Amino acid sequence: MIASPTASDRFAQARERRRRWCADARILGGVAFEADTSRGPLDVSSAGRAGSLLAAAWERRAGLASASLLGAGSLPDWAKADRLRRRELAVLAGAILRARSLRESIDGGLLKAVAAAIGEERFDLITRFLARRESPVTLAWSSDPVTQLHALGGEVLLRAGEYAPALHARLSMLFPVSAELARADPGLLRRIADDARMLWGESAPQATEPNR
Repeated sequence: MIASPTASDRFAQARERRRRWCADARILGGVAFEADTSRGPLDVSSAGRAGSLLAAAWERRAGLASASLLGAGSLPDWAKADRLRRRELAVLAGAILRARSLRESIDGGLLKAVAAAIGEERFDLITRFLARRESPVTLAWSSDPVTQLHALGGEVLLRAGEYAPALHARLSMLFPVSAELARADPGLLRRIADDARMLWGESAPQATEPNR
């Protein structure tokens, strides 16, 4: 027979839930700060209740005060990564999404820019082995293909995760706006996201901060 949790056990569980909530709240507060640093510095890395209050202040200033995190679920690990690592994952996802277009392109400048952003080995792997999939989008390449892939890859990650609306509203602030994949097969997007995460976990090229 399984014993019922004691009052001490329930208290410890409640403390652990609060600890996780405060940690996530600080990250989400940082999301709002990262999306608009002009709002002024707040120490979103502060611990405990102070950190959660600062996060709440950021959410109010970012216009997210009406969205509740209750039942929103846990944060994906990429949300906890730094800006450059998160951008790297999104660009990888975007490159996999458009692998066939990259393979068929004869624009040397475009290919060189994408290869430099994700690494030559990853670029070769994507264009040789992942270009057989039919892409759910047909778009003309922009003058800044890496930023275009960043936006598309961010949308892949957001749609593949099936996040609750409150969490989606915050996570979407981490990527350039994109709305190209509304009709894409969710299963395909999840496979693309999984492939990108696999490559993301391998040795990465030295990242550089993009021009903003």
